[in-house]
Amino acid sequence: WQKANASIERGIAYLRTTAGEDGSWSPQIGPAVTAMVVSVMLDRPDISPRDPAVSKALAHILDRCRDDGGIIHGRGGLALLRGRGRVRPF
Repeated sequence: WQKANASIERGIAYLRTTAGEDGSWSPQIGPAVTAMVVSVMLDRPDISPRDPAVSKALAHILDRCRDDGGIIHGRGGLALLRGRGRVRPF
């Protein structure tokens, strides 16, 4: 598990350097990629929704909500729920 954890940590460190100014990853295709990144980050016990990158990404996802509360891509909703502590990691 040490190798896996080290790889995950390196991946998250890299992702932190590639986030857009608006907190998104790949904004041109919608919030799904950003939601997946947030989900991976929130799987880590040392990263919370208050983490600056996660918080900014969650704000980006929320900004993409439709008037009816829906999000264009389903994963965005999962990330928001996890960010609010309502869904636990698998």
